[in-house]
Amino acid sequence: MAVFEKDWIQRVLRQLAIFFARLLRLKEAGEYARALEELHGAYGELLGLPWEVLSAVDAATAASLLGDPEKVKVLARLVAEESDLLALRGDPVAAERAAEEARRLHEAALAAGASPDPVG
Repeated sequence: MAVFEKDWIQRVLRQLAIFFARLLRLKEAGEYARALEELHGAYGELLGLPWEVLSAVDAATAASLLGDPEKVKVLARLVAEESDLLALRGDPVAAERAAEEARRLHEAALAAGASPDPVG
């Protein structure tokens, strides 16, 4: 793995930790709409492509646009979080659709060589 790639991964992991802590506070406060807005804004910050683009394409196209399997794994995590927020907001159909997309993205990331998630 190149130094640049390791630096990117470490930077994104720090940003994700901060971001998910902020989302958790919003979820605990019941501010699901605001949490979704924050989540959608994070796509561009973390991945370099806006939510409007990445949410409009299928998993294979998103993986192709992002290029890096680790970025696809980050996208899968963001979509999984969106699924959780949609369920909390009372939209189980949209939540299940997002959960399925997150699974497809995660599988695409692993198939392309992303590091597996730690167990436990």
